[in-house]
Amino acid sequence: FAYPLFVVFLLAPTVSLPFTVVKLLFTLILSASAVWTVLFWFRVMGLKAVRGKIFAYILLTLATIPYAEGIQLQQLSVLVAFILAAAAYALATERFIVAGLLLAIATIKPQLSGYFVGLVLLWSVWQWRSRKWVAVSFLTVLLIFILASQLLLPRWSFEFLAGIRPYLRYTQATTGIHELFGSVGGTVVLFFLAAVIAL
Repeated sequence: FAYPLFVVFLLAPTVSLPFTVVKLLFTLILSASAVWTVLFWFRVMGLKAVRGKIFAYILLTLATIPYAEGIQLQQLSVLVAFILAAAAYALATERFIVAGLLLAIATIKPQLSGYFVGLVLLWSVWQWRSRKWVAVSFLTVLLIFILASQLLLPRWSFEFLAGIRPYLRYTQATTGIHELFGSVGGTVVLFFLAAVIAL
């Protein structure tokens, strides 16, 4: 199972529903998430566009293979991309507690959110006095998720951690930077980029 156990808290309301209803509901939620992801990134980047252009960008986004496949295959990645975009918007508007909460929720898919969360935490440490609530709210919510998961299924975290290496092997997961610079070199480059961004 490639997700932390606390993903069940997100999915729990759908357990008693028929699969066809859940599939339709999740398709609508993922489609709306994709639309809002585009809108949030427009706002974060401060882009100005007329409604017709924004509509075209939304359609182009929905037509891309990652989004079309993600919606068709009911991938949580689409939802997590939305949550990360919402967190970026919360950061841009200095709603740091909301940003931390959203970043903690995004860890339901750590392979997608990990780098982003790490960079934001590094950014928050850089100016701790004004940005500390990002880290505080993130760590508080994540700790609640982990403890609640431990109550639900003791020792799940050990099983999850043990599953990471096989997951990386069967998915052949890597980053473009690691492909270019190798395992050690790619990690060094990523840490360097993180430090530059944090400045």
